[in-house]
Amino acid sequence: MRDLQRIAFLTMAWWQEIQEGDKALNAALDEWQKIQIIHPSSDEFGQGNYNDRVNWFKQRLAEWAYKQQRSWKKAAEFLECNEKTLRNQ
Repeated sequence: MRDLQRIAFLTMAWWQEIQEGDKALNAALDEWQKIQIIHPSSDEFGQGNYNDRVNWFKQRLAEWAYKQQRSWKKAAEFLECNEKTLRNQ
């Protein structure tokens, strides 16, 4: 969604300067691609390689379950795993 908003804003900005639809859209898309190269992704899925990201997700899931269930035992039952697995994340 943020990408669509960014493209819309860039298109509006270039439209005022160029005032030709196709050229304004192309300029906006070029500018958007430059931003994507500089900031290719967010930290939405952690950082690092595959294993780093999987471990990051597991840790966040364990913390979320603990906060929801208010104990490690209940969190483990909720996620259908053992308590030790959650505590070691």
